[in-house]
Amino acid sequence: MPISPVWSVLKEGAVSSATMSNDKSEKRRETRYAVTGMPDAKLLRADGQEIVFFIVDVSNQGLGIVVDTYLPVGEQLWISFTGDANHQKIELENRWSMPVNSLGSDANNMVDLYRCGLHVKSPALDMVLILSESESVGLEDLS
Repeated sequence: MPISPVWSVLKEGAVSSATMSNDKSEKRRETRYAVTGMPDAKLLRADGQEIVFFIVDVSNQGLGIVVDTYLPVGEQLWISFTGDANHQKIELENRWSMPVNSLGSDANNMVDLYRCGLHVKSPALDMVLILSESESVGLEDLS
């Protein structure tokens, strides 16, 4: 899948997890980690359509992502990691979506991008552990 110039900006760290969140007083049940780098992964819709995405942050049961297409709240998605020997597809639910340019002045040049919060459907899976096993990903505690 081709990568647009906007994705290059995201990969270079011009938009960080801190830039992407506009509520500094939020209370979370789980520790959230900023993600640097990108695992070799595919994000799929129910119809099999692949979605270009970039992971911004992760918690045990969720992923914060940026996409270039609107994902409705409640949409079921699947992520798979190429290096996973089991070829497991992890089921996710989109819990929220908002335009990136609504998150503050640092993101005003990011038109047609959406920040989404994905929830892992299986409580037995730990997304922090899964991403920490990828050599191409770094994690930084945001608490």
